[in-house]
Amino acid sequence: MSRSPDHDIEAADLVARTLRAVAADTKLAGHATLPADLVPDLPTSVIHPGGRRRRVRTTVAVTAAAAAVVAGVLVWSNRDMPGAERSPDLGTTPSAENPSAPPELVPGRLPDGLVAVDDAASTQPSVMYATQAMVLERDGGHILSAVITWPDGGPAVTAEVDLVAQSVGRLAGVDSGRARIQAPPGEVSGYLTMPLDEAVPDEDVRALHELLTSEGLSRVQDFAHTTPGWTVRDADLGWVPGVAPTTVRSYTDGGGRHLDLYAVAGDLPTAGVVTALLPDAHPYPVGGLMGWRVSTCDPTGCANGPEAVTVWQAAPGTVGAIVADQAPDADVPATIDSLPVPGPTPGEHPNVRVGSRSEPGDVPWLIELADSVTGLGAGPCVDLWIAGPATGATCGLQVPAPGAEPPFFMFGPAAHLDDDATVVFGLVAPAVTKVTIDPVYGVSLSVETQPLDPADPDGLRSAVMIVHGGRDVPQIFRFRGARDVELFSAEIDLNVVGG
Repeated sequence: MSRSPDHDIEAADLVARTLRAVAADTKLAGHATLPADLVPDLPTSVIHPGGRRRRVRTTVAVTAAAAAVVAGVLVWSNRDMPGAERSPDLGTTPSAENPSAPPELVPGRLPDGLVAVDDAASTQPSVMYATQAMVLERDGGHILSAVITWPDGGPAVTAEVDLVAQSVGRLAGVDSGRARIQAPPGEVSGYLTMPLDEAVPDEDVRALHELLTSEGLSRVQDFAHTTPGWTVRDADLGWVPGVAPTTVRSYTDGGGRHLDLYAVAGDLPTAGVVTALLPDAHPYPVGGLMGWRVSTCDPTGCANGPEAVTVWQAAPGTVGAIVADQAPDADVPATIDSLPVPGPTPGEHPNVRVGSRSEPGDVPWLIELADSVTGLGAGPCVDLWIAGPATGATCGLQVPAPGAEPPFFMFGPAAHLDDDATVVFGLVAPAVTKVTIDPVYGVSLSVETQPLDPADPDGLRSAVMIVHGGRDVPQIFRFRGARDVELFSAEIDLNVVGG
């Protein structure tokens, strides 16, 4: 399926507004699919996203010296540039206890030919930082903007801000050498602005960094909100290997094949946060819990073999990450498969997990669930990933009362994928088993609803419809229950994305 050049910006922004606006007041605002090898539990092969931007090829092998980068738990705080007021849109969480590095992840059986480089894992130091961070987007390019505050009022250090940039660059597969860094003498905060795409113009990075260092992160956020063409999303760096407390061991075949296995203190955030930092990431669920994979090659391929980063929730409070360089696709799932898969821990961690997903064949999508989201409160929470962009989580889902009209929590157009296709997303009452579109205007579609949470078959149900055409006139959607009985109907304009 072809996509318009503005697809990624449009979908990420408009789908988010659908979830939030429609959820707020329930006003009205296909069958789609993930790649065949993205199967339940552990994938049996690795997806190489096509990539709409060129990535800078970097060496991802981590020596003991290179791995000894600054480590810190990055949490939301109220610190910003002096004199700048904090926007109320930025959520906060209290500072956490200074954690120790997580226990090492030890494969039960290494892929054939790989051996450990060293006898012991490298453990990075545990230092507490308070950080505000966000990702700004324009024309498909992404820029990270962050304020990093040192613990105990200690002075900011330029070299350590640079190490944070290196850690983010290694994860995202981009050259951190284009990052702009400032640690003013005598101040407790350092400032970082870096592109997450090679195509981002240097003048955009320079302009945003000048705005950050002169007026503060809140002013950067206000600029993105008020300037046409820009969008902005909060970012969480607390799960990034080498930024959060990290334990790493490297494996090699003695040649170019290399694999680094990280254990990172923290919980994998929801899809909207992950895809803000890793715009090309594709879902890579492990044992029903969320995981993500992103290639570090440019769109033309990997000249020296596959290079990719895979992250997943390896245990409650521990994110696993594998950086693979010139390694066969099978190395990653084989390594992950030899590690234990954690059980959920409701109430203690976000417990981000897979709800339902598409089947092989058309537009890939995935519904992600979480027990809580920082800044949004307790769940249940839902996020929607569609062919690349993610919406941003919505929390506080409620099941409509029996017989309620309309019989849904939210329903409406979520994104335009191209000139023809519209994604319609809805969370409906348990009584709704099917959603159909009348064939009056040449569009006919019927999809069975699915339990939003497989563990709660009597709770909310979800419907994702990829509608081709039908924007010329409003369409009639019918919500049907047992024995195909119509429960409710609604006329919906497919042009009105975001409700």
